Formats: sequence, C-alpha cells, structure tokens
Amino acid sequence: MKKGRILKGKGIYLKPIEEKEIEFIRKLRNKPENRRNFFSQNYITKEKQKNWYKDYLKAKDNLMFIIYSLKQEQIGCLSLYDIDSKKKKAQLGRLIIQENYRRKGHAEKAISLVKKYAFEELNLEQLFLSVFEKNNPAFTLYKKLGFQIVKTRQRGKILMIFDKN
Repeated sequence: MKKGRILKGKGIYLKPIEEKEIEFIRKLRNKPENRRNFFSQNYITKEKQKNWYKDYLKAKDNLMFIIYSLKQEQIGCLSLYDIDSKKKKAQLGRLIIQENYRRKGHAEKAISLVKKYAFEELNLEQLFLSVFEKNNPAFTLYKKLGFQIVKTRQRGKILMIFDKN
C-alpha cells in the first residue's frame, strides 16, 4: 500500500508523515495530558520513535498524517491503521491536537478528511476506534461525527464504529 497522499480541507491539510516529523509526534505524544489518553502510556524515547518509524515504513496497513494549518503550522497528528482491505475496515486513532489549536474544529475537519479518504479512495466500509470514557472531548467529537457505541470494555474503554452506509 502506498503511504497515502496529501488530503486538503478547509483551513487544514493532512500530509503523510516523513522522518523529519517524527520528533514532533514524539514530543506531542509524550506530553502528560496527551499520554493519559493513550492505552499505552509509556514515555517514548527518540530511539523508540525511530524504531517505530522504521516499522511504520514497512507496514502495509498503517497511514499516519500530520495535520497542518494552511500557514504550514503543525497542528497535530492522526492515523488510519489496521487497514483490512478484505474486510473493508480500519481503525481511526492516534489523534492529538496541540493545546493551542484545540476546540477550533481542526480535529473534526481532520477526521472528516480521513473518513472521506478511507471510504472513497481506500474503498473501506467501516471505521472503528477505541476511546477512554473519561476522554470526554474526544468521545463527544466522535459521537458528533456519527460514530456509534458498540460496547464498553474494561478500564473504561469504549469501542465505537462508523459504517459508510
């Protein structure tokens, strides 16, 4: 699978990650307020991030995007992974928005761009995600964008899906 393409939207664009951007992702991911919303909350070293990137480049089922403003400012990141073209589904996640860009509609626009790309270009029919129940801003956004609760799992994880039809 090709590692995606630039996705253009109103006020933002999503660009597939390059090696020069992995430190931005690492720093964003390691902030305590962001780390607590990930299922794996371990601190990521530069070495671990470089190894993750090498594995990412080999993976055929994983797309990671940097979210940019039209002024070329890095806003955050978002991923489409566990892409299964046979079952026509993928997982949406790894969404982080820098604090000074939150509550301005960037996450909503980014998710909408990835949904459109997944359904129209990758020919997927379903997206799923897991979110902590306590992560109310993300949970509320996913519901607003049409994701439905499938079940609540242990430790307050909620599984949500969005069907194309």
